[in-house]
Amino acid sequence: MKKKLSAIGGWIFGIGFMLLIGLMAALFVHGSAWASEKVLPVLSEVGAGSLLILILIGLPLSIFKKCRGICAVAFIYWSVLCGLCLWMTSLLLTINLWGYVAAIIGLFMGGIGVFPIAVLACMFKGEWSLFFQLILQFVILFAARFYGFYLAGKAERESAETASEKYKSRELFEAFKTLESGGHIFTGSQQERFEQLKKEFEP
Repeated sequence: MKKKLSAIGGWIFGIGFMLLIGLMAALFVHGSAWASEKVLPVLSEVGAGSLLILILIGLPLSIFKKCRGICAVAFIYWSVLCGLCLWMTSLLLTINLWGYVAAIIGLFMGGIGVFPIAVLACMFKGEWSLFFQLILQFVILFAARFYGFYLAGKAERESAETASEKYKSRELFEAFKTLESGGHIFTGSQQERFEQLKKEFEP
């Protein structure tokens, strides 16, 4: 009898726990939808304006070595903003087209599940303009993120190469100083190089 009561109690606890999780998820989705309706228009305008700046200023500046690091950060952070807008748009579309249950399912798919569900909802409901809008935003997001990480990797490699060249130059400067102190007579090109290194390393 005790075992049966214990099993029943376990089932009741499990069901109650699942209901609690579902209620919390529903509240989270409802709150996220409410926040998305208020915030999304502003974030969309900020995202569109900053994308224009990235294209007109960020892309040309990313050609130059000294600007690649900051451009990489700009592209990566913009992709995060774009991802947030995409998530909010997907959440609202999922709720409007397929309801809260579909949105909760998407939430349990790692949170990002609302995007593929929104895409499917647009397909099945025949909302092709919204469908292509989601796909385009997704492509732009990952293009910006890929380019940002590409720039970051390139800037890191160039920084390492610069540090290596500076270390070699320092070693050469020390070798020149040793030769000079020993009375060595430099050729014209050696003396010119030594003078360049003096300007770089001597205060």
